Amino acid sequence: MTTQSLKTPKTDQQLLRERAKQFVFDYPDLHDLAYSVVSKIMLQHTQKVFNPDKVYWHRFGSASSSPRTFTGWQHSGKPLQSMTLIELLMQNFNAHDEEASDELSLYGGFYTDGPDHEVFDERNEVPMLPQTLLAEMWTLDFSSLYTRRMERFWSSHSENFCILAKAHYLVAAGNCLRKGQLSPDDFKQVTRFVVTDPSQPATLKALRDSPLVTPGLSVHTLDINGVKTYDMLRIVIADGREVIYRPDAEQPFQVFENERALYNWLKGQFASEQAGKALTGNFLRGEAARTQDSVRFARGVSELLAHDWRADVRLINQSRAPIVGDPFIYLRDIARQVMTTDAHQLLTSNADLRKQIWIGYLSAFMQAFGGLAALGWPVALTLVGAGLANTGLNIDQAVNGKTPAQRRAGVLGAIINTLYLLFNLPLLMSIRAMPEPVPLVRADVVSLPSEVVENGVIVDPLENMEGNLLLDSLTPSAEEGRFRGVYSLGNGETWIKLARLPYRVMFSEQQQCWFIVDPDNPFAFVGSKPVRLGLDGEWTLIQSPGLQGGSPMDPQVPSTSSSVPPGKPYATVHSTFWDRYLQTDIFNEQYYAERALARQKEVMDIWEPTTDDVLESDSSPEGDEVYRDPWHGKHRVFKLGEDDYYGANIMLYTQEDTVFNRFLRTGERRGPNQVRFIERLADDIQVVGYSNDVELYRGGSGDRGTSGAVFRSGQIKVGDVLVNTDITSFSENPYVVSAFASSRAGAPT
Repeated sequence: MTTQSLKTPKTDQQLLRERAKQFVFDYPDLHDLAYSVVSKIMLQHTQKVFNPDKVYWHRFGSASSSPRTFTGWQHSGKPLQSMTLIELLMQNFNAHDEEASDELSLYGGFYTDGPDHEVFDERNEVPMLPQTLLAEMWTLDFSSLYTRRMERFWSSHSENFCILAKAHYLVAAGNCLRKGQLSPDDFKQVTRFVVTDPSQPATLKALRDSPLVTPGLSVHTLDINGVKTYDMLRIVIADGREVIYRPDAEQPFQVFENERALYNWLKGQFASEQAGKALTGNFLRGEAARTQDSVRFARGVSELLAHDWRADVRLINQSRAPIVGDPFIYLRDIARQVMTTDAHQLLTSNADLRKQIWIGYLSAFMQAFGGLAALGWPVALTLVGAGLANTGLNIDQAVNGKTPAQRRAGVLGAIINTLYLLFNLPLLMSIRAMPEPVPLVRADVVSLPSEVVENGVIVDPLENMEGNLLLDSLTPSAEEGRFRGVYSLGNGETWIKLARLPYRVMFSEQQQCWFIVDPDNPFAFVGSKPVRLGLDGEWTLIQSPGLQGGSPMDPQVPSTSSSVPPGKPYATVHSTFWDRYLQTDIFNEQYYAERALARQKEVMDIWEPTTDDVLESDSSPEGDEVYRDPWHGKHRVFKLGEDDYYGANIMLYTQEDTVFNRFLRTGERRGPNQVRFIERLADDIQVVGYSNDVELYRGGSGDRGTSGAVFRSGQIKVGDVLVNTDITSFSENPYVVSAFASSRAGAPT
């Protein structure tokens, strides 16, 4: 029997992770390509390693000779023109520079200090002549280079795009089910054209297969006045309900009873400036779309805002025909088209240049939007689960502040998170919390539902919970998200209006739901009533999910709102969740720990050295081991095998966290280079990446003021900012709280 035959076959999850890694590695990122090109040019001509985003091209109006500088000239005062080397490479020198290249070294140069420094000489000069860079630029055809990479990417990854887009779609649906944003029936409807049974573990074959035949369900585009979104789907169910899939939204799935409800939702979105601007981005992307469709789209939005829905007027969804074939192939083709359109805009050189070689990447940004506002996060990444919010990057960081390795790690981490959740979709479905609506009886005077108490007397469920507070002069939030329809007061309290009456509310992270609470005793969840904001913008009571909270041991702190009656005593309650996880259960504690470690390994993408990389000691006092790659990039965090991870600063924090935490909490130094240690730790943690896909737990301490009693006392209110320097005290394992608070953690019995 050969060694090969003894190897364990790879699981579908491992195969998908490999596909995702290659997808991200091959992805044609303009900034990364420019970064790589510039790095090679600078290394070749200076024999030194510079960060192209930290090297500046300055142009001045005057110069004085200097025998100490590389160019022979030095400058003082603020530059007339300034940009990073990446920006210059993408924007290009102007036509005059080509005609008079000998003046480039006289009036310009490369420096490691920005435009505010005002002194530019041998102390901050980069030893490379501007003419050298200009000559290199003339020999390159960046447009063709990028186009070839883009075509190669789509040739290799067309199928992978569809697979990853399906994975993101299913995980988004599972998350919405868990949060109660999709009912079980809606979840079944929106997933049945992707997989036969989402409650079964995912398989690579199921994700590769063609879409299932789905009688009574069709998938469409969404359009306003004929202008279609480029990344959204509209699922139409036989009973008339419509579901919108918006992959870049905080709530990816929105369910509507009919087209009228969808119309009213769109109307509400565009009535809000911020929400309308965000939604407009799903219809119009780039200068070409604005030129072609902006007038028609603006006319459609104006008509939408001015008129109510009518069945005989087709203002939305003028295209009635469903998407033919696989909707994810449709999304793939749209993503490829958008990438090509973006490239066409960004790869257009200045018309003044004799040779139209170099792109106007940041130049196009400036012309189209002013400043460095990006064209938009790539559609191809958003659709596969690497939307901007998921990667831990923002536009400014993505364009300027991130290295290619960090950008790639952020994108890959987001996709790996999606794949992890995909293979745990049955578990995600099983822990959903979906309160069912309790209908409100409404007539001329709005009345609330009643409930029967133990003695058979029917009472108002919100009796004595109304707040003595006027909200008429305030405006509830109109932004999408959990605070929509909620009044946020300056003191941190949150309120709503239900049946025209004011009620104080608090949000439960565990149940992803707002609760009406006693305004005098807001932290006692016994007696609190869950509510939900309906599509009509009105709050309604819903049935309680059943989880109860805790009661404080300290005296309650009354509401800070004016004119509120004195507080009431807290009731004694229990939590079924903590009843389970506070028990000593060594087997399950170990199981949860191993599962958490496995998930974290799946999420991380730690750099591994090859034979071309050199191991050396860095400049730290301890001489920590680092690797340098062929481009002189330094790697302090790396792994040498499946479970052999290295990161000296992270290890130091783990073993001697008090050295860091005492300084962060009190400012007391425990030795030299304290700030530098913290900066290096932060840099290394950023390389490891982050994931927000699981809840974290930690034990509290009465000595440190972090016990449950402190929280329940009311000393800490909604809106307060809590800072924790002890980042290793959080765990995915809920059993850790019991271990922390017991003698097993070294505490006295």
